[in-house]
Amino acid sequence: MSDILSAISLLLAIETALFGFIYTDVKKSLELEPNKYPEDDKLNFSFARNTLVSKLRPLLIISIIIPLLFVPEAIKIIKETIITTKLYFFEIEYYSTSYSVVLFINFCLFVLTFYLMKLFYGLRKVIKSINPDRKS
Repeated sequence: MSDILSAISLLLAIETALFGFIYTDVKKSLELEPNKYPEDDKLNFSFARNTLVSKLRPLLIISIIIPLLFVPEAIKIIKETIITTKLYFFEIEYYSTSYSVVLFINFCLFVLTFYLMKLFYGLRKVIKSINPDRKS
């Protein structure tokens, strides 16, 4: 169990560090507003599109894959916990901190994935609004 705990913790740390590196650019891109004339948005469009394609999308793909790798282990832990709970009805000596931590970290990874999806679709909406090829 400690190897799984170490792996999932390391992957969460790496993913959050990568998220921290790109968040400033994502936030700047999300705050972009369309200019009066579409031609004036070329630089902003390029910046936002680059942020989406080269930073946010790869991280989103990684963040979808990582928690899915640990779903089978999480299911195993949940099954074992249900059986233990039925047999011993929450007796403290059968509580497993490592099981709880693995489930919690997997939950955190899913939350981060959903947040990245929200940012991804928000940024796509911004890119569409500042596209220099839009009708003015």
